[in-house]
Amino acid sequence: VTELDIASPTPTYVKSKVVNQQQCINNLQRMYARNARIFCGDGEGSVPCNGDPGSGLVIKRGNQYYLRGVVSKGLLDQNTLKCDATKYAIYTDIAPFRSWLRQVTQT
Repeated sequence: VTELDIASPTPTYVKSKVVNQQQCINNLQRMYARNARIFCGDGEGSVPCNGDPGSGLVIKRGNQYYLRGVVSKGLLDQNTLKCDATKYAIYTDIAPFRSWLRQVTQT
C-alpha cells in the first residue's frame, strides 16, 4: 500500500538499521513494556507504513537472507495522519521463536 492508501502494483522495500534497544524504548514513549519482544528500525526517511505489518525484516549475510523480525507497526504523524518517516518502525523480534519456527517448517 502506498502513502496514498493505494495498493502498489509491485513489491517495495525499505532499507533499515536496527536501533539500540534503549533508544528504541525511549522513542516509543511507553507504547510497549520493557520486556516486549520488539526492536526498532530506523529507515532513514523511508519506513514501513499502512499495509506493511506482517512483512519481514531480513538481514543479508553473504548470499543468504535471514528473517530477523516482522513489521508490527509504522508510526503516524499526529498532524497529517500519514506515516512518519522521522519515527522508528516497530518490529516483532522473532529470535525467541527460532527453534519453534525450525520445527514447524521442517515437518
